[in-house]
Amino acid sequence: MAVGADPVATAVAVVEMACEGRFAEIEDLFAPPLRAVVSAETLRVAWGPRG
Repeated sequence: MAVGADPVATAVAVVEMACEGRFAEIEDLFAPPLRAVVSAETLRVAWGPRG
């Protein structure tokens, strides 16, 4: 995926990765300042089922 080339394609790819549980790959796409505060585990918990 060419990150940044097409924001819609990037968003769709990120949602697909989240649906597949590929949170570490999403984290790898983050800019360093965001990566420092939002981990793959944080993404997993946030994406998880709501009670």
